[in-house]
Amino acid sequence: MGRTFAMASETQTIATEYPHIVRTPRVVGGQARIAGHRIRVRDVVAARDCGNRSAEEIVSNVYPGLTRAEVYAALAFYEDHRDEIEREAEQEAEQVERFSHLQRSKRPRLCGRLLAGVLLLIHGASCSASGSSQGVSQDGSPGSSAASIRLPTASATRRQSCMA
Repeated sequence: MGRTFAMASETQTIATEYPHIVRTPRVVGGQARIAGHRIRVRDVVAARDCGNRSAEEIVSNVYPGLTRAEVYAALAFYEDHRDEIEREAEQEAEQVERFSHLQRSKRPRLCGRLLAGVLLLIHGASCSASGSSQGVSQDGSPGSSAASIRLPTASATRRQSCMA
């Protein structure tokens, strides 16, 4: 396929048949990129397609660290490897969606626990004995389950701060 040469990190960079385009395992997921940069071929293509930009505009406005030759090499590589690059983009989008879904499913419980803990720290244990409190369950929703933390209401907090 292409020449292989080692970099300082002992990771092998694989040159492609296109000048300026390389692949390195564990660098931008091993995807085709501009040599000496972490700019993927599809990043250059996105700059062209999303902004309807020419190679000159990409160099002057989007990636000023690149040369026109590097941009043209990226665009030529894309045209010859379009299916592969679009497949990599789809796989990355699926990974992002799975990660986002996982984080959304964890967020309510985590945020509720953090909120309950912060409010408990702010108001202290003495507030929970004031008799004027509102229950917050560990998932952060209002309630009075056995696992809830009793937190003072806004009016009780104002009364306490006025008495101090």
